[in-house]
Amino acid sequence: DKKWNTDRYEKKIRDLSLVIKSININELPELVGLVEVENKKVVEELVNSNNLKGGDYGIVHEESPDARGIDVALIYRKPEFKYLKHEKIDVKFDFEPETTTRDILYVKGQLTNNEMLHVFVNHWSSRRDGMEASEPKRTHAASLLHAKVDSIVKKR
Repeated sequence: DKKWNTDRYEKKIRDLSLVIKSININELPELVGLVEVENKKVVEELVNSNNLKGGDYGIVHEESPDARGIDVALIYRKPEFKYLKHEKIDVKFDFEPETTTRDILYVKGQLTNNEMLHVFVNHWSSRRDGMEASEPKRTHAASLLHAKVDSIVKKR
């Protein structure tokens, strides 16, 4: 049974926070990109869980137009990454205008050594219906990402 209930939800938060905590035994990760996030409240509960609450995490999240309620988000440790701005890159398909999908999340921040860091959280169309069916969507998302990266590089 795949229906969500309180026990299943709490176990998911606990398991996911444990996986994130286990990435490095010495300290919590500075940045984690998250995909298939239902909403910001879920991310808030994740960063406030017993395994992660000591990390002083900030959250960057935007609701996506994906009809299934699947968003992307970034969590970052505020002492390690100074959030400066973020932007939602809309992924729309001219060749399939009725389709909604996840946006690309762009986040700009500054590390403790004053280096600028540009982060993109992507969750492109799956290949579940086959490579041929998904390739135009994935290629389009890649071209939008490429254009944004090019615009950042040109400003340097």
